[in-house]
Amino acid sequence: MKKLLSIAFLLIVPLFIVKAEETKSTMDLLTGHTWKLYENYSTSYDAYYQFTRDKIIIITVIDDKKIINEYWYYLSDTDEGPFDNSKMGKSVNGKHIYLYDPEDGWSTTMEIIELSEEKFVYLNIINVREGVTPRPDIDYTIYYSTDDKID
Repeated sequence: MKKLLSIAFLLIVPLFIVKAEETKSTMDLLTGHTWKLYENYSTSYDAYYQFTRDKIIIITVIDDKKIINEYWYYLSDTDEGPFDNSKMGKSVNGKHIYLYDPEDGWSTTMEIIELSEEKFVYLNIINVREGVTPRPDIDYTIYYSTDDKID
């Protein structure tokens, strides 16, 4: 009987472990990594994303000089209107990232195409500045999880 219970335990426990891994939220995946721009883009710089619950920190490194920009954001499953800062940090899942620059007043919407422990792919679908008509953007942007030290 003990042997049967041990076998049943060994068969069931891995199912709980797999299920726990499957349930990571979008927020957990975004905030759990530093994301580096895919190296095959024809750029002369490195770009990194670091997410907190309500900010995206974008670090651009050009010739050993760092440029750091911080933007507000929130996650949503719906394609909605203007940026609503009351939603920042509240949703932990979503297909869209709504980004806002509080200094310049522009916003953009990023549609998450793929997100895993290793890869973050998004489509920048709307870029809105005051007085400018929103336009679709067809450029997919690919980032990979990295252990690069950028402090």
